Formats: sequence, C-alpha cells, structure tokens
Amino acid sequence: MDLSEVRKVGDAVVIAFPESRAEEPRRVFHDLLKALAEDKAYKRIIVDLSKVSWFSSLDIGGLVFAYREAQGHDGTFMVAGAGPRIQGIFGATRMDTVFPMYPTVEDALSAE
Repeated sequence: MDLSEVRKVGDAVVIAFPESRAEEPRRVFHDLLKALAEDKAYKRIIVDLSKVSWFSSLDIGGLVFAYREAQGHDGTFMVAGAGPRIQGIFGATRMDTVFPMYPTVEDALSAE
C-alpha cells in the first residue's frame, strides 16, 4: 500500500482501502488502519472505499477492530464512498447499522 493513500485533513485522517484483491496490500492496509485507530492523535478516521470492488469478512473484521479502538478514545470512525456492491455487503452483514456511512469522503469530512 502506498502511503500517499493516507492523508490528514484537520482532525481527520483519510485512508483509502486498496483496490487489489491480493493479500499483501490488504494486510498492510489493516496494519496501518490498526495503528491509526490506536493513535489518539486523530479525532476522526475515514476509510475511503470508493475504489473497492471486492470485500471479505476479514476486511469487515479489520474495520470493526478499528471502529472499536477509535470509540475507546472518543474518536469517530467513518466509511465513505462505498459503491452499490460494497453497500450490499454492509447491508447483508448489518454493518451499515454500525458504521456511519457517507456517499463521499467530502461528505464524511463535513459531518459533525
């Protein structure tokens, strides 16, 4: 995963989920997401799913871990840019009721 896919915007950090189905970029993403969630420097973590076409239960598990970590220190964890297929996965697993979901990263950044 290219670290250019992580950007800081005010009190938020935006991290792009990898497009690749390969295990290595996803593992790197989850390791980085875990570190960001454990770091209390960011009030908001936004995961950008706009380029994702494939998502697994392990990926959802990684997001749940980060969500709980962020919540543990009064942080906010958001998901943005999920296309119809990914939204369907979140709906089928009822994760759409857990994660605040926004149509775009810009919408998530402007949310209070």
